[in-house]
Amino acid sequence: MAEPDELDELLGFLSDKRADVRGQAVEIVAGLTGSEAGIDQLASKAATCIPRLLHLLGKPTEESKPAATALVNLTALPELATLAVEKGAVERAMEFLRDCECAPPELLVMLLANVTKTEGGVHVFSQEGKSLEGFFVMKLVQMLAEGTPAQSYDHAASVLTNVTRHPVGRRVFLDPTRGLVRAALPSLLPSAAETRRVGVAAALRNCCVDDASRASLLACPGRTAAGGGGGGHGTGPDTREIAVVGFGKTGASGASEGTNPKPKPFNSQTVGPFFVIPTPYILDPEPGTLNPYR
Repeated sequence: MAEPDELDELLGFLSDKRADVRGQAVEIVAGLTGSEAGIDQLASKAATCIPRLLHLLGKPTEESKPAATALVNLTALPELATLAVEKGAVERAMEFLRDCECAPPELLVMLLANVTKTEGGVHVFSQEGKSLEGFFVMKLVQMLAEGTPAQSYDHAASVLTNVTRHPVGRRVFLDPTRGLVRAALPSLLPSAAETRRVGVAAALRNCCVDDASRASLLACPGRTAAGGGGGGHGTGPDTREIAVVGFGKTGASGASEGTNPKPKPFNSQTVGPFFVIPTPYILDPEPGTLNPYR
């Protein structure tokens, strides 16, 4: 176990003026999150650690990638996810998803999936009552449908699952004028990654928790664009055909072949938390030295 002053010194390096010092420090912090002991150490300093890691998300990849890795692992703990939301994790992740020079998008989306498991994270993401209410939801579905490479945005479906727990998230997702359901449904096709299929299927299940949302969902038939799914009516497969195939492949209802289980009530679902396994590090017992774990 590291001495408190040694950990404080390491976290202090995250704000150093020199990029190389910050880079080495954040690599070690990311490594610490590869073990329960390391996460426990950092959790004790979360009020200092998390804001500094969030700040590094806007730095070049050498600093932002390990910072995002550390944040994904730390926010697997609900109390740290809540703190990250309070410190602006949702806004910063969405901001830097537009900047390819920052952290890899797959890590930023995984971070969003973790923090939107919290009530605060869902509330912030839905932007309820704000002038741009629902904007993040629209951008999320756009990333899911159009983001390249596609595998970098698979976990956007997991975020969609979590966001549709919120009435605003469901209302925006189901708004027929936005075409978001049509854009998301191709992720249910058998050719899509399992993460996508499960996430979108669970989001649709969440849209069945109240009468108004169910009615809106049933009012979203139409055809996807020929290229695979944007808004508007196209010449692609019927959205209901995709949904039937998708639910069949994901087993969204929980039923297995040859059984007739009792109906279960629809409960709002979440996806996550996610965890990234970095190269683990430990703090050397000798104060002031930092070594890789061996």
